[in-house]
Amino acid sequence: MSYKTRYEDLLRWFTGKMGRKLTHLKDIEKPHWLERDLWGLFHNIQDELVELMIAVRDGDLENIEGEATNIAISAMIIADKARNTRRKMNVIIHPSITREAIVAAAEADDSLGFCVSCGQQTSGVEPDAREYKCESCGDLSVYGAEELLLHVT
Repeated sequence: MSYKTRYEDLLRWFTGKMGRKLTHLKDIEKPHWLERDLWGLFHNIQDELVELMIAVRDGDLENIEGEATNIAISAMIIADKARNTRRKMNVIIHPSITREAIVAAAEADDSLGFCVSCGQQTSGVEPDAREYKCESCGDLSVYGAEELLLHVT
């Protein structure tokens, strides 16, 4: 068995464990996983690491797998939070889209979105939409009004 095959099998097994864990209701409903900032998520991973250390010390093989899975899920969530934060920082808004227009659209709650590439306003856009396809220019650059508020405040 090649190293590549070994790691492919291991990755498939481990991501399967992660997927199964994430389908358990008690794990889905952990708001701290999704609502915490990066520093809070880092502390969460430290807590999981302590739990893994205890499982290793006790020789609890089943719990070792579970705690290692928790660490991987926590790391995935940290990476996702960083990716989303980076995306939010890198949005360049078309000059025709004013802060006032975005605020008015968000307050009106009328499902208005904006293409940050060409400035086109689009109706029927979810407030938290990101990178939807613009019918005018074709770019994946339509954002919901509330999502754009994160970029202009």
